[in-house]
Amino acid sequence: MNRHLKGLIDSMISLRWHAFNFILVIIIIAADLSSSNRNLTNVERFQRGNQPRRYRRQVFFNGIGNGKPVTPSHRISRIPRISSAELEKFVNRSVAMVERRLGLLEQSIYANGIVLDPGSPSWFAAASAKTKVVAKNISKMALVAEETTRLLANQYKFNKDQILHALPTVDVRGTVLERDCPLTVDFPCRPKKYRAYSGYCNNVQNPRWGNANTAYVRYLSPDYSNHVNSPRQSAAGGPLPGARHVSAVVHSDSERPHPHLTVFLAIFAEFVFHDIFHTSQSAGYRGHRIRCCGVSKNFLHPECYPIIDDDITSKQSFCVNYVRSSNVPRAGCTLGPREQINQVTSFLDGSAIYGSSEEEVKRLRTYKNGLMKTQEGLELLPPDISNPHDCRASALNHKCFLAGDVRVNENVGLMVMHTLWVREHNRIARELLKINPHWTDDHLFEETRRIIGAVLQHVTYSELLPALLGNQVLRQFDLHPQEDSSFYHGYDINLNPGTSNAFAASVGASFYSMMPSHFFLYSQSSALKDRTVPKPDTVGSMQISETHFYPEPLYKEGTLEQVLLGMTNQNAQSMDEFITREMNNNLLEDVEESRSDGGDMDLAAWIIQQGRDHGVPGYLEWRKVCRLSPTVQNFTQLRQIMTKGAAQKIATVYKDVNDIDLFTGGLSEKPVHLKKGDRFWYENDVPPNAFTKDQLQEIRKSSLTRILCDNGGKLVRLLQPSPMLMPDEYLNAFQECEKATQPMDFSKWKTASPVYEIPKETILTSLREAMRQARIRIAAEQEIFSNNIGVAHFRSAEAVHHVFLRPKRQAMLIANKSLILELASHQFMQDVQIKDHEKKPSDADISSMMATLEVQTGGGTVVSSLRSYHSFQVRFGWCNNIQNPHWGKSLVTFQRLLPPRYHDGVSAARAVGRSGRALPSPRLISWTVHYDTDAPHARYSLALMQWGQFLDHDLTLTPMHEALGRKPLDCKACDSATTVHPECLPIPIPIGDPFFPAVHQNASKNCISFARSLAGQLTLGRREQMDQLTSYIDASNMYGSDACEARMLRSNHGGRLNSTKHPFGGKDLLPEDVTNVECRAPSGICFESGDIRASEQPGLTCMHTIWMREHNRIAGILESLNPHWDDETIYQQVRRIVSAMSQHITYTEFLPRVLGEKLMKELDLMSNTYEYDPTCDATIYNEFASAAYRFGHTLLKPMFQRLSAGYKSKTSKQSIRLRTAFFNPEALYERHAIDEVLRGLLSTSVEVFDHSITSEVTNHLFEDSKVPFSGMDLVALNLQRGRDHGLQPYNEYRALCNRTRAKSFDDLKDDIPEHIVQRLKSVYEHVDDIDLFTGGVAEKSMYGALVGPTFGCILSKQFTNLRKCDRFWYETQDPFLRFTQDQLTEIRRTRLSKIFCDNSDTIDTVQMKAFDLPDDFLNPRMPCKNIPSPDLSMWKEKTSCDHQMEGGRINIPMGHSHRISPCVTCSCTKEGMVCQSLKISNCFQLASTYTRETILDDDVCKVQCAFAFRAYPQFETNLDNILGFTVNEK
Repeated sequence: MNRHLKGLIDSMISLRWHAFNFILVIIIIAADLSSSNRNLTNVERFQRGNQPRRYRRQVFFNGIGNGKPVTPSHRISRIPRISSAELEKFVNRSVAMVERRLGLLEQSIYANGIVLDPGSPSWFAAASAKTKVVAKNISKMALVAEETTRLLANQYKFNKDQILHALPTVDVRGTVLERDCPLTVDFPCRPKKYRAYSGYCNNVQNPRWGNANTAYVRYLSPDYSNHVNSPRQSAAGGPLPGARHVSAVVHSDSERPHPHLTVFLAIFAEFVFHDIFHTSQSAGYRGHRIRCCGVSKNFLHPECYPIIDDDITSKQSFCVNYVRSSNVPRAGCTLGPREQINQVTSFLDGSAIYGSSEEEVKRLRTYKNGLMKTQEGLELLPPDISNPHDCRASALNHKCFLAGDVRVNENVGLMVMHTLWVREHNRIARELLKINPHWTDDHLFEETRRIIGAVLQHVTYSELLPALLGNQVLRQFDLHPQEDSSFYHGYDINLNPGTSNAFAASVGASFYSMMPSHFFLYSQSSALKDRTVPKPDTVGSMQISETHFYPEPLYKEGTLEQVLLGMTNQNAQSMDEFITREMNNNLLEDVEESRSDGGDMDLAAWIIQQGRDHGVPGYLEWRKVCRLSPTVQNFTQLRQIMTKGAAQKIATVYKDVNDIDLFTGGLSEKPVHLKKGDRFWYENDVPPNAFTKDQLQEIRKSSLTRILCDNGGKLVRLLQPSPMLMPDEYLNAFQECEKATQPMDFSKWKTASPVYEIPKETILTSLREAMRQARIRIAAEQEIFSNNIGVAHFRSAEAVHHVFLRPKRQAMLIANKSLILELASHQFMQDVQIKDHEKKPSDADISSMMATLEVQTGGGTVVSSLRSYHSFQVRFGWCNNIQNPHWGKSLVTFQRLLPPRYHDGVSAARAVGRSGRALPSPRLISWTVHYDTDAPHARYSLALMQWGQFLDHDLTLTPMHEALGRKPLDCKACDSATTVHPECLPIPIPIGDPFFPAVHQNASKNCISFARSLAGQLTLGRREQMDQLTSYIDASNMYGSDACEARMLRSNHGGRLNSTKHPFGGKDLLPEDVTNVECRAPSGICFESGDIRASEQPGLTCMHTIWMREHNRIAGILESLNPHWDDETIYQQVRRIVSAMSQHITYTEFLPRVLGEKLMKELDLMSNTYEYDPTCDATIYNEFASAAYRFGHTLLKPMFQRLSAGYKSKTSKQSIRLRTAFFNPEALYERHAIDEVLRGLLSTSVEVFDHSITSEVTNHLFEDSKVPFSGMDLVALNLQRGRDHGLQPYNEYRALCNRTRAKSFDDLKDDIPEHIVQRLKSVYEHVDDIDLFTGGVAEKSMYGALVGPTFGCILSKQFTNLRKCDRFWYETQDPFLRFTQDQLTEIRRTRLSKIFCDNSDTIDTVQMKAFDLPDDFLNPRMPCKNIPSPDLSMWKEKTSCDHQMEGGRINIPMGHSHRISPCVTCSCTKEGMVCQSLKISNCFQLASTYTRETILDDDVCKVQCAFAFRAYPQFETNLDNILGFTVNEK
């Protein structure tokens, strides 16, 4: 049995349901699949209550006994091996037989005119089951597979299990079944925002699940008489009773109106069911409709299965022209029993409105403003002019209607329903156009279709299902829409949402029993006034048969409104075994009959025959599998679950109780996976198709009353709130339409207005050209680098710079894709036609076009709505934010505060100023503005700079381009952008440079090498750069940003990190890296850590070293505390602790000095309370990484002092000059060298924050001491990097940060020292040209802070996000992630100074505040032992808790509770003992349970019960001062 059905059965069993209508069970299954697409979890025991009324839905709870659910056998017998050659013979025989049928028999039948006559009852019956061309085309291979199955079954005498379960596994590859199969097994597809019309790729793993023109799914195996394709027969053998006979006896006419439900419900149910299933008849030659009645055997089509009943005395030759349903191949055209086709999607997606294929949709669209076609004037559905035969003739020659479903013309109620929804589509499209006039026709149509689908789902589950099933059933099966603003999270990608065959063939037709014989026409004469109860007036009626494929009445003005009002005020029939004569026999009674082709019609017989045709198991089989009780074994027992009359009728018709048809048995009782398996379900939060929360709230406002009021016409003025229920003065009273439910607010769909509309073909053309250009570019690079041109020497500054920003292989793969998209964006700029412009587009035009491209091609990162409740953060940042898992992860593009300003609008570095002339050389700005001066800070130590850099390497690394073969680019040649690599952007040395020569000895110009950053955008549009690290403060600089790096750094023993034994016996050093060819150390050995820059300079290396040691120190302690922990547990726990320490130091020690405590408090960054914000994105800002956080470069000292014990200076020779130490950690191998550098960091003053930067990095960065002028300029690189990234000028960020936008250089004097303003004026042509880095570091520091206001603004935005957007933040209160309160208290004791103490060899005294210089009064040095440190015993895993009581100590096991006193209970939790007071509701019962002394010793008891104890005998004496009051003396 299907595992999903079994699941639903089990859950219903667990709910103990009984007295439940059987058809309801199947509808629940269908609704569950369509709504939530939840796993079918288990049906339940249903038993009949005592004489429930026909219209009441009774659900009782009862036991089920000890039996297990009855499930069909899945025993698979072995079958003989069928060789490929043998299988091909059988397949070829089948092909020949099918060819004879299609090529000879069907042609012969057609040639002899044995076809249905247009206009006959059988013709219109076939019109409702019309075969689409695609269904006819794919049926051939279905016939071949079916015939092959039959031949094999006959040849080898296969039993039912072998046919059902073994034959489908036979490999058909190499046969015609594989070669010509129309339904191949598809690979996973890429999700899109809008549904495919056919349903394709709703499920990205199985793209054909739920598609139109695929097989129905089955919850029970088919019951064919030959196990392959012959219709079901009697369980005892022989034929079943004629379907016509069953219909005439059991389903005879009886008017039994439902007291509460309206006809509108029956019509809406029909409309919804048409949306999810449509079974077609088999078609003959050229698609003709097959005739089965009055045909000789020689010309009888193999698919004929006519309904004949000669016992009917009124008509001696009664015949209903039933043709078997079209068959369909399985995916891959495998063997097995016959399956029937569903011609529409299985999703509740509005396919009845729009169609299930692109061809059908095209016929319905106007292709203007997103509208659908309607007829002018009355706004009726468009006429179907291409199919006149499927419409009864009209005196005025009015055509039948065209809609997304061919059954639209079956009755006037259905025609009205379709009209209302098309009108609603057009109304919404017009509303969207008002707020988004820039939207294209396609955009308007698809977004409106998406909204209509959502509204249809909402009203179905909020109005139809509650009326059909009852709210209790919906609550039990979680079919209610979400009641709050939350999303639905039950989507199951492994659930097949296909419509059930049993539902489509039998159960889904149950709504026909609710259909009336007549449609009454109503009008409303007056509006609602005061207390007057409006009563609609009946103005006429029409038989339902009068409207069958006859829309003429609706062409009369006002009739649609009258029919609509009639449907909402007319009682539907009860859902029972009776079907009105009008529906059953007279639908086409007035049609000019042609009895030669079978002019009879019996709807109930048709449905019964269809169930047999489909091999739907009998009624009792479904009762068994659904575990419904009582068990029925004979006709007498039927009386327990249906009326006596119905049971007697069934007993007279059927010979065997097991023969009862599902439709007949189900309807005789008393009274679809649309949601869970639908990725596009309106409440799902699954990108890229999810609505926003605001949009979802608006959709939840929708109601059928609102839709009817908005689209019913001017005569519809009053409606009851629930049009599916009869009006009721008290519970469902009429309301004026103007005061009906609140309309949707479509402003929630408003989007930014792009100037340009970009045709898809233009985008595709650009992409094709981009691929061509990329191939040319790669070929050119290969030719250049094969000659070793443009490759830097491995010891050069360029090579070291490359090591500093080396891209990972994953980054290169992303960059390759970005290159194609970037080239395509450039090509687009050349190809697109600029509307209303003859001139070159302006910068604003280009920016708008790029924004449009990014929107139209967005959604490249598509993620399922994942759940992650791990206690440990994923190394590469994935799923920190559950709803947007890629936010903050490694290898994603930076976000921006302001859009980029590229020279060409796409990717070229910012190159010109406001005047249009070239910007000044970054090198000129460097030596003019950022000249070297020595200005030690009076308060802060160099450790502040070093922590800043260490933290930076936890947050940002922007990889840069390299040569082929992962070699460093040499872009020193000033023409290298054309001669070496297009990503070279060399920095010119200006004439008069005080250090670098402006020209070489050969008179060629001199430049500083610069390679551009890798691009990382995965959409068309502007270039965006990527961050190779995670954006979170997660100690990725220690542990790495991907799994590979993390594995490399681990020792896999005791949770420790790898390390190197110190050559002089000190504490371990970092692990060595002997593969780094660019390492400058004489030994060729550098160190490695979680970040590739760990060996960049000695201060940074020392910081990495002490934190590696801290990790291993904590790991050793935790291992001793918890010897049962394995390596992985210890590692992850320590990593979590160290990350928390890093966060704590950053926000309690570092940032208060950088931003100032005033700003920190304003931003609530110093609070001990924490609230996670899942809507914010922690991804690093480009401005932060490329400019603002580079403020630390101004703090650099030219040397690192080495101080011995007692903080005594060594000789100057032993201090480490910066220029000699880049990637040269050789000195750190010396005895106590790490401690000496750490003492220097603690004792040396950092440089003040200002414009000045040491010449060690402006003239000598990464220089090779053996090569003159081989160094680089860090400031020039910073400026060029900002231009490379398209950062806007400094003045724009002043405005962003609420500073006054400078109109002239003089306007800067309040924020920048005047002498620096003069220097800025000397190099920049206009104030709007100043680069962000230069302007930011030139500002005066804010009061109490290190940085100026603009950088302070950018830094504060970033660090606010890094805290509040981090789900794993150390202060989180998430019960799945948080530290215990005791652990958190210990982490808050962390100080960087103590880290230095615990992990050095000889440091025994240190100042408490490591970032402040030592001061005897303000920050004195003290012994390390006096500085508090976290108590790691709080991480000892507890198995129980001890509680001391007067009577002794009690031990409570983990997870258990104990009542330690009469009014106090304590629980042992992971966080320790948690006790709480009990609320006493009965003090006298308490007194009778516990002793007097015990109660009086419990203050909690005394507080609650003192008033009562005075009246209790055992407390009468000695009350003085015991209960807290004084007893009066007698």
